[in-house]
Amino acid sequence: MISDVNDVIRFKSFVSTHLSVTSEQLKDPSPLHDVDNVLMDKSLERKSLSLTSGQLKSYTKVKKITHLYFLRTPKGGSTTVSTLLGRFGYLNNLTFVLPNPNTYYIPLEKENGYLQEPKGEKYDLLIDHSRYNRGVLQRILPRDTKYIGLIREPLARFISAFIFIRHAQKVDFAVKIPGKDTNAAISWYLKNAANYTRKPGVKDSILNNLMISYFGFPIKEKKNANDRIIEEFLERIDAEFDLIIVLEYLDESLLLLKRMMFWSMKDIMYVKPLNTAIINKEDVLNSLTEDDRQRHKRHEFLDFALYRYFLKQIRRKILSEGMSFQKELEDYRSARAVVSKFCENHEQGEELQYTTKNFKEHFKVNFYDCYLMNIELNPLREMIRLSKRYPEWPLERKPQ
Repeated sequence: MISDVNDVIRFKSFVSTHLSVTSEQLKDPSPLHDVDNVLMDKSLERKSLSLTSGQLKSYTKVKKITHLYFLRTPKGGSTTVSTLLGRFGYLNNLTFVLPNPNTYYIPLEKENGYLQEPKGEKYDLLIDHSRYNRGVLQRILPRDTKYIGLIREPLARFISAFIFIRHAQKVDFAVKIPGKDTNAAISWYLKNAANYTRKPGVKDSILNNLMISYFGFPIKEKKNANDRIIEEFLERIDAEFDLIIVLEYLDESLLLLKRMMFWSMKDIMYVKPLNTAIINKEDVLNSLTEDDRQRHKRHEFLDFALYRYFLKQIRRKILSEGMSFQKELEDYRSARAVVSKFCENHEQGEELQYTTKNFKEHFKVNFYDCYLMNIELNPLREMIRLSKRYPEWPLERKPQ
């Protein structure tokens, strides 16, 4: 049994394969699918380490890490990960930092911005929307907390956010943007973005480099942000976070999370939610003109810098895990397909027993597991609150 910090560090080194990565591979911000050719390069296989089933059994005996902070941003595609983390915390009886009632955002800078922990317990994790505030987080979460974030390709996030505030929330300024359809309205906004940003009472922050602002970059300093300032900020975030999930590499990111946290395959299992979008985002994206794409790059240049930086980092992490990672990724995707099909067609009382092909990891999935994989975050949050006997709302927070 691995019992202390040094053992964990040695074991992590043992299960990882450290590959040499060329500077060209790390600098290349080319389309995401290009990295697949790098990952499957046969020349890398000679340098790789494949975990045996016996080594995997040793891995699964390591105590799971249960303290974490997850930074998620609006319309960043983080609901799947938040629900997965919420399910893990709920099943392991962990104590969450929960938002106040009727809100999904935790203002960490406010003393009463979140629910007081249940009597006699300490917080284990935070998975709801919040802006990164290292000082507050270090006070309320354990010292060994793992810091995890999630980012999304900026244009895809922008389109999702625009559709949300214009068609779902019907935010006043967004509804009034001229345009016969969504693409025309987006084009108008991008041509006049500076005017909207300066206009009093117009809250367009969700369309203005929101991701990097959630990581703590002051958007009011956007005009003064030169390459050196941006690079120093990104390097600090890189040093303070243990993993930045890239949505376009979701499965790979979750597998990195599994290895980092010593979790099981079942812990990172998820099923894709039904698409209930009002407007097809892919159609909007594909219909954007090249001029609009370039305008957006200039408008959200900070978010693009954030994305490019951590896209390189996720590639680096994947490569450093070696070909054993690719085998486990194959296991993960095959397992997800089987579990998804089972959860679509199962009946109460049925149970799926599954063993992965390469690593022989065995787990079971039953009716309740499927329920928790399909549950939305709001009812899951309420289940968590009721299970831990959080103090009744509203409550004055005790002084820190």
